[in-house]
Amino acid sequence: WTTFHGGGPAISGNRCVLAGAGGVNDCRVRADHDLATADHFAQVTLAARAGTGTLEFGVIWRHAPGTQTFYLTQGGSAGGTIFNMFKCVAANFTQLGGNVAQVPVDGDTLKGRSETSTQVLSVNGIDLLTVTDTEIPGNVRTGLRLVVVNAGASVADGYETAWEITPRMEWG
Repeated sequence: WTTFHGGGPAISGNRCVLAGAGGVNDCRVRADHDLATADHFAQVTLAARAGTGTLEFGVIWRHAPGTQTFYLTQGGSAGGTIFNMFKCVAANFTQLGGNVAQVPVDGDTLKGRSETSTQVLSVNGIDLLTVTDTEIPGNVRTGLRLVVVNAGASVADGYETAWEITPRMEWG
């Protein structure tokens, strides 16, 4: 993992933990490996949030190493009551689609995925926001974003990424 913005999170019990004691701690990390294709997903589960300030968690996909260019889905912004999606090109953020009014809760699994020009935000397997955007076509790295404003902590667990988009059938 490489931290490419902000202070690094701590790894505790295979969980990614970001704590803040005041001010803004906005941390972005990316995996140090390439996926086989730009059509891929990244997902993470919100394990716990604690505190009174803004607490956000998100996934990054189609990240270009050495740049601030990627797609981002996140939950918890605007007082902790929404999910939304952004693209970041050369460190400039643009929101894609609107805000989805749904309160993130511990145990929510947030996923961002690309299928050619279609970008999708899903929570717990349900697509909440789908947009068409072609500005970031071929980057093949993924990562996480955690934000803590003032005192508090965000904990992410169960990070997963893959280039297989189609659902898999499992037998019980």
